[in-house]
Amino acid sequence: MKSKIEILDEKLPNFFYKYVWADNVIKILESKRLWFSSPQDFNDPFDCNVNLIDFTPNNENIEKFINEKVSKNRSVRRQEINKNKRDPYRIKNQMAKQTQDLFYKSGICCFSEVNDNILLWAHYADNHKGICLKFSSDLADIGTMTAKVNYKTGYETANFWTEEGGAIYHLVFTKSDDWSYEKEIRVFRMISKGAIDFDVSNLTQIIFGCKADQSTIEKIKKIVLENNYKHIKFGQARQTKSSFKLFIDNK
Repeated sequence: MKSKIEILDEKLPNFFYKYVWADNVIKILESKRLWFSSPQDFNDPFDCNVNLIDFTPNNENIEKFINEKVSKNRSVRRQEINKNKRDPYRIKNQMAKQTQDLFYKSGICCFSEVNDNILLWAHYADNHKGICLKFSSDLADIGTMTAKVNYKTGYETANFWTEEGGAIYHLVFTKSDDWSYEKEIRVFRMISKGAIDFDVSNLTQIIFGCKADQSTIEKIKKIVLENNYKHIKFGQARQTKSSFKLFIDNK
């Protein structure tokens, strides 16, 4: 289904939360780096899939594209235009491949708006034995684009030729509403992935899972102390006794 894609003018929350295994927290603290994954490695095959963008050009798009890309004389350009009008899939496939290759070289770091979701603790924080990191929204400065994920019940495509900026936004920040419980926020880096330096002052709290063992807690607290990260506070996720909910005990 084609639709006009609107870039959401939304205010980001003051804090982002990242669920991680304890061993990865140690790496983050010691290296002062966050991992930006290539979309190629995501567990959802629909996530950042170029099929979310319609690259099919009309005749006007073809003429503009050839006139901009082909620097030869007018006769050669006209031949190229006519050839591509007869077979518009040549340009469509070319642009789709270029976009796919570009995104495989780019990186995304995923966060959540919430710190107490039991599924996120189970899926991304070692079955509640891991940690949830709390970051200030200033962390967004290390990205090319930062926004909340837009969850959709129906499959929509954006037109590359008429809404290029909106199409890229749609590709990065659109997911099926099956994932809506994650309340995800994404920091996206264009043509940059892997371990990326971040300002440790943006890490404001370390929240231990309700099943985190004491040795892990002591080890991480020691690293924070040794690095003189006095601004970092600690918390502990705890089970309530009367509901399927967690609460954060801010120590």
